[in-house]
Formats: sequence, C-alpha cells, structure tokens
Amino acid sequence: MRIEGQQPLCFSAMNIYTENLDPGLGKKQQHPSDLHFPNQVDLHIDLAQRGLGGDDSWGALPHQQYRLLDKKYTYTYTMRLADLPVSPQ
Repeated sequence: MRIEGQQPLCFSAMNIYTENLDPGLGKKQQHPSDLHFPNQVDLHIDLAQRGLGGDDSWGALPHQQYRLLDKKYTYTYTMRLADLPVSPQ
C-alpha cells in the first residue's frame, strides 16, 4: 500500500488495537501474553501529534510548539496499491 499526502503526515501501523494497550482509568498490570493480537494491521494516518507532556511528571503541558492549538485542521492523502517490482524470469 502506498500513502501519499499533499503535506507531511504522521502514521503508525500496529498489529494490536490501541484500545488494548490502554486499560482506561484503572491501572491494569498487563504483559504481552495478556494481549490479543488480531490477524490484521491497524493503520493510523494523522496530520500531526501533540507532545506528551512538559518538563516534569506533575502534569505540566507540553511546550507551546508541541501543542495543537488551532480550532480546525484539514489534510489530504491518497491511498493506492503500491507497484510491485517485477521479478526476473
């Protein structure tokens, strides 16, 4: 698969649902053996990603340049099957 954006894009492709990685509000001790890996790949295509946090572990916001502050974002991309190389006969 080939994904082309009219602008730079962020993406991830994982063989596990992101919901399975985050137990929600309650802390749940999970190990890889506790997770279910479906027979598919989850593809996430994003325009940008917000920073994780500030300079401490006490709830500080990310630095200004790493925050998404606009009220609306738009982006465009095209997905198509990639050309496969031809094998020599």
